[in-house]
Amino acid sequence: MRVKNTFFVFAVFCVAAIFSAAPVFSQTDSEDWFYGKPIKNIVFDNLKNVKQGDLDGVTSSFISKPFSDDLISELYDRVFSLEYFDDVEIKAAKNADNGKTVNLILSVVERPVVMKLNFDGNRYIHDADLKSKISLKAKDIFVESKVLEDERAIRNYYIEKGYTKISVESSFEMRDDGAYVTFKIREGRQTVVKSIGFAGNQVVSSKTLKGKISLKEAGLFRKGSFQESSLSADSRAIVAYYQNRGYADAKVVNIDQKTSYNEQKNREEIEITFEIQEGIQYNFGGITFDGNHVFTTEELENLVTLKTGAVYNETKFQETRMNIQNLYYENGYTSNRFATDINKDA
Repeated sequence: MRVKNTFFVFAVFCVAAIFSAAPVFSQTDSEDWFYGKPIKNIVFDNLKNVKQGDLDGVTSSFISKPFSDDLISELYDRVFSLEYFDDVEIKAAKNADNGKTVNLILSVVERPVVMKLNFDGNRYIHDADLKSKISLKAKDIFVESKVLEDERAIRNYYIEKGYTKISVESSFEMRDDGAYVTFKIREGRQTVVKSIGFAGNQVVSSKTLKGKISLKEAGLFRKGSFQESSLSADSRAIVAYYQNRGYADAKVVNIDQKTSYNEQKNREEIEITFEIQEGIQYNFGGITFDGNHVFTTEELENLVTLKTGAVYNETKFQETRMNIQNLYYENGYTSNRFATDINKDA
């Protein structure tokens, strides 16, 4: 990246093609005439693939502001942050008003464009599906950081499809006409959920619990793709279901996984068992408040969504806690601390 030590190059030429009736200035003009003068126009020179209209949103906020070193530095930062250009040179030119306003011309060197996207090694997922998941497109300005982002996007897409052993490596080749990007993929075998079971559940049926989790068994109309991250999310969903029905001590104590290879279908199949400790059901015994001086106990009690004597519900309890906190925050008491002491009587 080449950036000149000075922020601008003094434009001593006629720019009538861009600004009408712009005069030619002599060498005796002051070299710092533009400081403090309002900027009237900002245009780009040497654009090939990037459109001027795509840049107006970046430069419009600088129009009418007085010229200064800080402003030009900020303009540089804004333009380079787009990652469209390898080089930017800013030129200042007098307008037709004899130097009362400043025109800025940004002479740029564009980065190469993406000429082709290649996928190598993908057998089970088509190129079109992969292209829809990445941000780089053919004829886009090539940005190296986006290649790594798209590498992760492809990997995540495969994981969603149950390919837990997926690996993706990206590379690119710069040619005279642009960049050629390749994603080398090693898919591995797909892993599907063969069965989902539950142990220790006496109060809630296995059928009901299956309906509360995101993992599904492979079947005629379901692919049953396995995702490791879903195990912890589904454990939380099971516990939340119990806690909203009064089983405040409920937990998933273990998740048993057994994997086998199905040679006929060339895939890994996993059997999952959630081992549950239900505990006992609690009723709600009420809430007492301590340390409240700004709001009365009656005011705080009006925010309680649980009814005393009803089956305990964790979600409603958390709603109550948030209602009380918001009451303080909305009235300017942002530094308050809230501690909850839960007493369980089995």
